[in-house]
Amino acid sequence: MSAFIIPTTSSSLIVSVSSFTATDNKAVTGYLLTENSTVPTAGNSEWNAAAPTSYSFSTEGTKTLYAWTKDAAGNVSASKSAQVVITLPDVTKPVVSAFTIPTTSSSLIVSVSSFTATDNKAVTGYLLTENSTVPTAGNSEWNAAAPTYSFAPEGTKPFMHGQKMLPEMFRQAKVHRWLLPCPMLQNLLCQLSSFPQLLLRLLFL
Repeated sequence: MSAFIIPTTSSSLIVSVSSFTATDNKAVTGYLLTENSTVPTAGNSEWNAAAPTSYSFSTEGTKTLYAWTKDAAGNVSASKSAQVVITLPDVTKPVVSAFTIPTTSSSLIVSVSSFTATDNKAVTGYLLTENSTVPTAGNSEWNAAAPTYSFAPEGTKPFMHGQKMLPEMFRQAKVHRWLLPCPMLQNLLCQLSSFPQLLLRLLFL
């Protein structure tokens, strides 16, 4: 065996063979690639007449590939090995399996009771937003662990938006505004309520 080269990394299960050459005192008649170091028999059905240009692995990860050759007499060479790290593209989206927050809160900082997710490899980021627009993977607000959430003060966002996100807080705010009118309005109502009594006094003078 004179040369055997494969890439050190691959994003595919099919790994190309850059170089696979051998010499013999007569002729090299067979080439074989295996994933273990056990010497193959000369009668193995997987021998190839020409050096293979690629090899197909069944799973990703760190793999060692062994190259063998044989001659017409059935002599099998010593092996040469090379290692490749296969990392397949991750195209599977994570799935949020549980997300729970309290239905009411007396604070703008709302605790997250449950926030769990699963992925075919690993969940690496958690993010909470107040709109349904899908965030980019490069957003700087991703968290390595499931977070709590702080709403902005109610005065910094539209009332209806705040009412949707914090219904109990805004419901109470509306009630208080109607029960506690301004002092000027109170004085006017008091004056109007005393007008009929004043009119009766004037008639009976």
